[in-house]
Amino acid sequence: MASVDKLVIVRDSSTSLVNDVGDNTNNALRVNVVAQAAVGGAAAAPATASVTGTSAQAVAANAARTKLVIVNLGTGNVFFGLGATAELNKGIALTQYGTWVMDAATFTRAAINAISSSTATLSVQEFS
Repeated sequence: MASVDKLVIVRDSSTSLVNDVGDNTNNALRVNVVAQAAVGGAAAAPATASVTGTSAQAVAANAARTKLVIVNLGTGNVFFGLGATAELNKGIALTQYGTWVMDAATFTRAAINAISSSTATLSVQEFS
């Protein structure tokens, strides 16, 4: 289970705070929980990675990673394995010019492996 890095409590603007904390018959407190990967960090130098029909590391593991953006510059689909071997037609997939912005659901600091049915180039921007 992923940990929650940030808790945001949002009060609906249509009700008063007194009502939200349960000072009426509704006894309602509206709470939105937002799981979010670490934010901020400095951008590393932009990089590229070549992808072939054999699973290989596209982005190295980085214990300080806070964000990652990958764009498929190739004509074929690219598939990723997060800390695992990448397999064709499985996992996160990027079509031509598809962009993957790592979010709370897919956040990892592990190595990211990639595979493609054709030769492809990835544009990579990492933040730490």
